[in-house]
Amino acid sequence: MHLDPPAPQTQDLGPFGVRTVTLNGTCVDRIEHEHKTYDHGTVVISGQIEVTIGDGSPKVFGPGEWVYVPKATKHLVRRLTPETVYQCVHLHRDFNGIVVESYVGNSQESV
Repeated sequence: MHLDPPAPQTQDLGPFGVRTVTLNGTCVDRIEHEHKTYDHGTVVISGQIEVTIGDGSPKVFGPGEWVYVPKATKHLVRRLTPETVYQCVHLHRDFNGIVVESYVGNSQESV
């Protein structure tokens, strides 16, 4: 079941951004999506998540565990426990400092 989760809390930290996502009792999963221009990592803060990357099998991750998602790869995050919190770390600039992705509110835009 998918219900819209609360909007993630986003922090812009220069060349990268951190999005904190809380999935609570009213939200089971996030919509399958992809980031076209950058890889990103996700770390579980509390609870457990099940992540499906591309056509792969779902895998379970708990507190302190990281998930790597290659750019342009569809992925889906589903909570397995109440009040699950995780953070996605996105690199918004390439090694030359050029912005490759930006966010306006909760919408992703390629640059």
